[in-house]
Amino acid sequence: MWITVIGELWKQRNKKIFRNGIIDHNKIFTMVQLKVWSWVTTKVKLTCFSYFDWCLEPLICIRPVIKNTG
Repeated sequence: MWITVIGELWKQRNKKIFRNGIIDHNKIFTMVQLKVWSWVTTKVKLTCFSYFDWCLEPLICIRPVIKNTG
């Protein structure tokens, strides 16, 4: 998960520096949520939560995943 956060921060940094862009904190947060949800639901079998659930309660969603992989 932390790789996704760092990657999105890096993309926004590059956008600001090299393209004179504006950093959008909401976009960073949303993209991190989407990418982590996508990765978890693709890589971990038996995930049973929607993206909507993930956005509302990520800690509740991730607990069973950690128990099954740990």
